Amino acid sequence: MIEEKKYSEKECHKKFAVDLNNLVWSLLERDNRIKKDDEMMVHAAHASCFHWSKVGTEVNLQRGEWLISHVYAVLNRPASALHYAKRCMDITDENKFGDWTEPLAGDRELSYIVM
Repeated sequence: MIEEKKYSEKECHKKFAVDLNNLVWSLLERDNRIKKDDEMMVHAAHASCFHWSKVGTEVNLQRGEWLISHVYAVLNRPASALHYAKRCMDITDENKFGDWTEPLAGDRELSYIVM
């Protein structure tokens, strides 16, 4: 009989966060996305961020908010993109990230939204 591996709640959250993040990137890279893929991408980005909020660091949360914003920008949904970009920037400012994570909050794809 095959013994099933048991995961803790924390391990499950981390696995879902990573797997959903990877799903979003695979959908973003697809040339022939259909509407169903776009909606799946939105849901997966939100779900990934949720799971990171349970087990990740502030950097994970910041990147999760950025990914949501990026997805909305790619899908030309400026109001939602701007909302999550602001959340990303707030986390960046509150934590005084001094490395490469700061430019992440000012994603150039989002710059057209505020113009």
